[in-house]
Amino acid sequence: MITATDANGCTLTTQATIVQNPALQITSLTVVEPICAYDTTGVLDIKATGGTAPITFSLNNGTPKLSGLFTGLPVGVYQITLLDDLGCERIRIWYYPDRLQ
Repeated sequence: MITATDANGCTLTTQATIVQNPALQITSLTVVEPICAYDTTGVLDIKATGGTAPITFSLNNGTPKLSGLFTGLPVGVYQITLLDDLGCERIRIWYYPDRLQ
């Protein structure tokens, strides 16, 4: 219950429900490994759910974008950042092409 009282002593009471959005999470990660060890032909395709749309994706603090598709990647360590419209953030480290941590 929420009650508000003005300067004249008039009150208004109402009910409110606070709903928490589901947490941002990576739901799938599709990996295409580079053809050779020093190539930049790798691909990461990240899917996510939760949070408040739109969700943006970035690698290594790069420019956020609405798509989770990243191409032209060499082998390396990547920081995957998801950010929703309310500023909620999820960060994961990816040892590419090894595994998600």
